Amino acid sequence: MILSTFKKEILALLQHQVQPNTHKSYEFSLNKLIEHIGDVDITSIAAIDIERFKGKALTAGLEPGSVNLTLRSCRALFNKAIEIGYLQVNPFVKKKLIVKIPKKAPAFLNEKEFQQVMAKVPTPALVRLYTFLFYTGCRLNEAYSLKVENVDLGKGLVSIVCDEDFTTKSGNGRGVPLCNAAAEALKVQINGRTTGKVWDYSYYYITQKFKKCAKAAGLGHVHLHSLRHSLASNLLMKVNSIRWIIARVLV
Repeated sequence: MILSTFKKEILALLQHQVQPNTHKSYEFSLNKLIEHIGDVDITSIAAIDIERFKGKALTAGLEPGSVNLTLRSCRALFNKAIEIGYLQVNPFVKKKLIVKIPKKAPAFLNEKEFQQVMAKVPTPALVRLYTFLFYTGCRLNEAYSLKVENVDLGKGLVSIVCDEDFTTKSGNGRGVPLCNAAAEALKVQINGRTTGKVWDYSYYYITQKFKKCAKAAGLGHVHLHSLRHSLASNLLMKVNSIRWIIARVLV
């Protein structure tokens, strides 16, 4: 089986088994692998091919982090190929990551910077989505999967629940309190509806549009997940007690 056929079949198999961002990473990784080693038979891939991929990918300008992502994703995908009988040996199992990347402090936005980015966002509904993320600290997949039925504006609370369509990272649901800005964003977005998803954008569009708007605002170092970091960082700058944050916000 050649790589392009394997990509088509394995991505279809995993469509509803992994989170959308993971699925996107798998697709990206297989595309890069095909680009740099060719559309070869998956049973023929050997250590030399993986080393060739590393060299070609870096020479072509792929960031070390993206090379690492590809190697990790391929390791997981080829393990799955063994499970379903496509392969007997995973050539990626013993391959080390290309380089250790020093961890950076998470980027975050203060309220003034957040508004600078929002001024570049062309769609009001996207502004409301980003506002919800900024003021609640929710993960994108939580907001992306949020249903109108789980929003209680009267109590100022949304419920992040696990169901047949969505599972949280921890596997547990939780309640998230709403400040006035987040509650208003939800109220306008829901607009009297009683069912359905709160927002209806593609996962990829949400992340890429934010990155472009942040860059346009002169804040190209931040990305969408920076909104989650921003909640805790801004609270820490406003109050001195970490216990206060835990008791009132992070429960």
